[in-house]
Amino acid sequence: MVNKFTIKFSTYGSVLTTRRLGRKIRELEIEKRLKNNQLLVFDLSDVELITHSFADECFGKVFLDFELSLVKNRTSFENYNTKVKSQIIIVINHNLKLKSIRQELQ
Repeated sequence: MVNKFTIKFSTYGSVLTTRRLGRKIRELEIEKRLKNNQLLVFDLSDVELITHSFADECFGKVFLDFELSLVKNRTSFENYNTKVKSQIIIVINHNLKLKSIRQELQ
């Protein structure tokens, strides 16, 4: 049986800005739970803005380290505004391209 866990990003602030914070959330919350077969909901309610560096560390790197199908099947985003959504899309697309290039070079 798969457990569902919601990460409420507003507990970290309404403006999420640093790679350090993104890495902390990814390592302590996201990666650990994905490895334990949990479903993750990324609740971005009350988050006004995320920087590219935060989004890259928190979300983008997940797409480098885990299979795309696993991430798509086990994660979902909710309650985000258009600014937050655009940063997330940019870093996910960038990291998927990077992963593809790395695989081609192997």
